[in-house]
Amino acid sequence: MNFLRYLIGMALLVCVAHASAKNVEERSLPESAQHAAQTAGIGSLKDSDLPEHSSEIRIWIGFGVAIPNHMLRFRVDSKGVVSGEVLVHFPSDLSYMPPADIAEFRRDVMRNCTNLRKGKESDVCTATFKRPPNWKFVLKKLVSLGIRTLPDDSQLPKPEMDFTDGIAMAAEVRDGSSYRIYWYSNPQFRSEPEAIAATKIMDIVIAVFHQSNDS
Repeated sequence: MNFLRYLIGMALLVCVAHASAKNVEERSLPESAQHAAQTAGIGSLKDSDLPEHSSEIRIWIGFGVAIPNHMLRFRVDSKGVVSGEVLVHFPSDLSYMPPADIAEFRRDVMRNCTNLRKGKESDVCTATFKRPPNWKFVLKKLVSLGIRTLPDDSQLPKPEMDFTDGIAMAAEVRDGSSYRIYWYSNPQFRSEPEAIAATKIMDIVIAVFHQSNDS
C-alpha cells in the first residue's frame, strides 16, 4: 500500500466527532466501523463482556473519504499475554470508481492483507507483516501515554479554531465488564497535555499501519 497516498487521503477525512458531541455519553462508532467489526466476526466491543482480568483495546483511524481505513486491536488475556492485529476495511460497494481503478485498488489492498471477509456494507481483511510488531511493547508505549485513561476531547477546553476536516481517532477500551469510548479530532493542533498524548498515540498507531504497508 502506498503509505503517502494513504496519508494524503486521510487529510480529506471529514471529522464530525468534536463538533457534534455534547458529552462523552453520546460518543459512538460510525456505522462504517460497526459494519467492519461485524464483517470481521469480532462483533461490537461495547456489547460484549470479557472474562475477568482480561481486556481489549480497539483504535480506529479513518471514517472519511480516504480508503482503506484501519483498526489496531489489542487483546490481553487473564495471564497478561498480549496479542494484536491490524484490520483493514473499506466499502463493499466501490462502484463510484472506474472498473480499472477498483481492480487496482483491490490488488493494492490484498498485496499486504489476508483473510478477506466480504460484508453487505464493508469488506475486511487482516494486515500482514514480514516481521510482526512486538505487540506487548507497542501496547506498553500506548498505555504509558494514557490509551486507557485519556478523557474524550469534548472534555477539554473548546479549541480556538474549528475544523471541518483533518484526522480523527476513536479508541474503545474494555476491561472485563467495563467499557468506554473516546474521540480525538485533530489533536496535533491543540496544546493540552491530553491532546499532545493523543497525537503521540496516533503517531504510533499510524507507524504500525506503515509497517504493514511496507511488508
